[in-house]
Amino acid sequence: MRGVKFSRPRSLLQLTATVSFLVLSCSALLQAKVPATIVVGINNESYPPLYWKTADGRWVGWEMDLLHATCARLKATCIEREFAWDGLIPALESKHIDVIWASLSITEDRARVIDFTHFYYDTPIIIIGPRDEPLRVRCDDLATLGGYAIGAEAGSTLARFLLVNAPKSVKVKVYDTMDNVLADLTIGRLDFALEGGSTLAMFLNQNPEFEPKSTCPPDRSFGAGIGGGIRKDDRELKARLSAAILGLSADGTWDRITAQYPEISRFLIKP
Repeated sequence: MRGVKFSRPRSLLQLTATVSFLVLSCSALLQAKVPATIVVGINNESYPPLYWKTADGRWVGWEMDLLHATCARLKATCIEREFAWDGLIPALESKHIDVIWASLSITEDRARVIDFTHFYYDTPIIIIGPRDEPLRVRCDDLATLGGYAIGAEAGSTLARFLLVNAPKSVKVKVYDTMDNVLADLTIGRLDFALEGGSTLAMFLNQNPEFEPKSTCPPDRSFGAGIGGGIRKDDRELKARLSAAILGLSADGTWDRITAQYPEISRFLIKP
């Protein structure tokens, strides 16, 4: 678990006291004033099973279920507004939305511009490729990809990671959407793709001829989990949302929601 560290309780009484303290602390924060309506910015692309748009225009999926549970815990009405990926932070800064809820990695670069809630999930970063490809790929040694092409989504922390760290012998290709990365991987225009496991889970389930080739070790450029993006001056909303996220983790709601999506549960790390 990331965040605050607690010493290990030495008895059941101490454990009970510690849990009670956490619950009371979260409850106290949840009593603070919060807007009756929160405008939430979401990405207008579908990434099932994290989030996708149904034929009747509703957004559903694991991340949306967690958003709805968070809003219910705050007793607030949340209104969803769609934006292109690169329009989310500008929309937050211009106050068209109150929070970004779109699998946004908590990175140092973004934290210079906006603030974040406590992370509500984390996921391993993986390289995937054809199951029958014998090349031994190492994410911590991108030279192992020499002579091959690897793709990532433009504007993402992972595209930047490749562009900064891959040697010239590796062909790095960036795409406007992850769907187009995977489309080129499927038809052989790409050899490998780099992305979070939770985003790739559905593709791997539906395309058994592809598999994870390497799991990347922790790297500062990947960020510190996935959190809600908040304006820097909106400290109260940050505190309320963070308390709600931790409350959902503590009371089992996070686990119950995740259990409904077995295809991604192995790629989700709990706050």
